[in-house]
Amino acid sequence: MVDVDDESLCLLCAEPALAGEDCVVTGSFLTRRDPLWRYAGRALHRRCFRVWSRREEFVRKFNAVMRDYASMDAQGNVRESLDGSWRD
Repeated sequence: MVDVDDESLCLLCAEPALAGEDCVVTGSFLTRRDPLWRYAGRALHRRCFRVWSRREEFVRKFNAVMRDYASMDAQGNVRESLDGSWRD
């Protein structure tokens, strides 16, 4: 996962995603060939993510790629798994 710092911008609204704000944050799980690659590994405001037209596609891709390690729900909440043991 990546950390939200003072220089992070939400790519959905182009406003700063500040530390402590409610954000959806993933690691870089997509290749550059994927049209959504630039959103992976970046902080996205959860309020922006919830209304994003490509949210369902992003969640579906995250879950397909990361299925052995983590899962994401429709709101962008990520649960990680270590050795098949799921945790919040």
